[in-house]
Amino acid sequence: KQWYQRRVRGGKMRSLVLALLCVSLGCASRISIYSANDTDCSALMYTEIFNLTTSDATVDLTELDPTVSCRDTNTTRYMDFDFADDLGSGYSNATLSFSFSQTATGYWQSEKISIAYTNSSGDSVTEEKSFHEVNIISKQFSFACSLITQAKISDELELMLNYYQIQVYGVDSAEYNGTEILVFDEAAQCVAILSEGTWMGIITTLLLIVILVFSIMMLLSTSTPDRFETAKSKCLIIPHEH
Repeated sequence: KQWYQRRVRGGKMRSLVLALLCVSLGCASRISIYSANDTDCSALMYTEIFNLTTSDATVDLTELDPTVSCRDTNTTRYMDFDFADDLGSGYSNATLSFSFSQTATGYWQSEKISIAYTNSSGDSVTEEKSFHEVNIISKQFSFACSLITQAKISDELELMLNYYQIQVYGVDSAEYNGTEILVFDEAAQCVAILSEGTWMGIITTLLLIVILVFSIMMLLSTSTPDRFETAKSKCLIIPHEH
């Protein structure tokens, strides 16, 4: 784990300052940054919620200190988390892996999430599940999400992420206080610019505006009568059909 800085418009230091401010004020969530800068590839991940639910407990992975590595094959890139600590009864020597793929046109996506561990009988077990949260984005962008992401790896294992950002392709480095660190590129968000609630508000507002304009037009079209009854005049007779 290490502190990092995100590349954002308006200054690279903004996210680092916010993170330090969050720590100083005692934010409820724990901020964790995992980086791997190997010979073949580099990977970077930021998360505030990183939990693994097993058959008997929920483990907060941000409280552990895994060894993070990055490995690359011809078509797939992996970001591995090796945990020296047991993740509950029957889950020792665990390795959590995220796999990603790239296209020839410069895009990348997530593929699978897997966990390998040694159970209580001493057998090596590997469980995996499709993980398509990152769906075809450019290598010039990282991926960020502020929604709860749950991946049920098996009947007994479920991973939960929230407020996280990840990048495994095109990861840049920068010098900060004399130290070379990895930095995120600008993020492609998992949440659309206009959410469902925003569209509901816009449509409701437009409907109310239409009703208001129609009501004003009806009021403006109202005219006063041009003849009035008096004591000396004949009564007004308004013809009507039977």
